[in-house]
Amino acid sequence: MKDAALIIAVIGAFIYGYFLMGKLDKFIEENRKNVEKASENKVPSCVTLADNLTDEEIMEEIRRFRANHEEMRIMLYDNTDMNIRNNENPKINI
Repeated sequence: MKDAALIIAVIGAFIYGYFLMGKLDKFIEENRKNVEKASENKVPSCVTLADNLTDEEIMEEIRRFRANHEEMRIMLYDNTDMNIRNNENPKINI
């Protein structure tokens, strides 16, 4: 009798877990879709310009970025000094 009650309890737990995981799967899928939709509408906060752009193309990218961001800073650096990328307020000696 105890074995039958244990088997029924285990089967009940599996059935409950199955339906619970189904609901969790639906929730995660909806959340993933919402996150993807939010990331598609997000405006980038950083722009890297390639070195093969013309002056006009660079100015157009700056204008486009400025239209979406009121406070912006422009940092120019030589690609050989990679430490500047990780420093928020680099000290530049001129």
